[in-house]
Amino acid sequence: MIEDLQVFHTKAVGVTFEQRQYALQTIERLEKTNKDSVEITLVREPDNEYDSQAIAIFAKYNDPTFLMEVENQIGYIRKDLSEILAPEMDANPDYEYIVTDYNTTGGFKKTRGINIQIVRKEPNMAKIDVMNVLKQGGSKKDYQSIFIKLDEGLSYTLRFLKPREEAYIQATHFFNMPEGWPNKKEFFECLKYVAMDDAAECPACEASDPWVKFILPVLDRADGKVKLFRETKAIIMGKFEPFHGEPKTDAEKSFKIGDLTRADIQIVQMGRGKDRQVTCFPVPGTIRELNAEELKLRDSAPNPQDYLTIKTKEEVRRITDAYIVAQNGRQITGAHNFVN
Repeated sequence: MIEDLQVFHTKAVGVTFEQRQYALQTIERLEKTNKDSVEITLVREPDNEYDSQAIAIFAKYNDPTFLMEVENQIGYIRKDLSEILAPEMDANPDYEYIVTDYNTTGGFKKTRGINIQIVRKEPNMAKIDVMNVLKQGGSKKDYQSIFIKLDEGLSYTLRFLKPREEAYIQATHFFNMPEGWPNKKEFFECLKYVAMDDAAECPACEASDPWVKFILPVLDRADGKVKLFRETKAIIMGKFEPFHGEPKTDAEKSFKIGDLTRADIQIVQMGRGKDRQVTCFPVPGTIRELNAEELKLRDSAPNPQDYLTIKTKEEVRRITDAYIVAQNGRQITGAHNFVN
């Protein structure tokens, strides 16, 4: 029975009315490029003139046509399901129904639709959300203001305040949820201040093949603020490799700068996802050592540990155990394989 399930899926109905097909077309594009930017919510409509048990489905996203955030209705929960959920939502305001995943259907010459995954949070359920507890610390606003996030088509001019060899290493370890659970990957982070050549020796990375990013403090020339640049090994190790080392010929003086702290670096990103292309090069005329003011700024640079929660293996085990209890004893298959 649907009312006995903690997690269930359904297809939205009423998707052809008003401007919902346009909204779904936009969501379809975002699903391929920036899926997490779409927030889908359920809204009770007790005053609906056609059905007092109606539950509307809304989506909030950035509309690329109007260059602004919009929130549009994209459909309804089907009637046989809303007849079960609506009385529960009305009688128990502590119940939460959260849309945790979605996928669009149709398109081209077919009517667009959307399937959603709904998680029921019951009253008095332990307030442990692994998806948030194991992610970065600090507020989302602080997190976004401290870290540089490359946007498509924009140019960034940065002065790196520490060389690559002093990067923080952020390693993310994945474990999968079993069938029937939210279709998301959980993770914990191991953040160490180590030499780049020793990153692979991190003991917490032995459990799996981790997703790794390097974090370095930078001075953003656009606003003069010190921020954190977090990027993949392909960027830090690959794209910046030609600049590394002392120039040995006159030709090399035009691009070899010794280490990243000895010149302003201009970075441009084009495309996203698999089509992402990042180009970077030293800015002519800026090759020099850090000056006294920049050295002071380097010493006051944000500490990644203030914005990214460090979880030991013991902490991860405790959190996952508590999550299992909160979910009525159902087991997370294989979770402990990554934290033993």
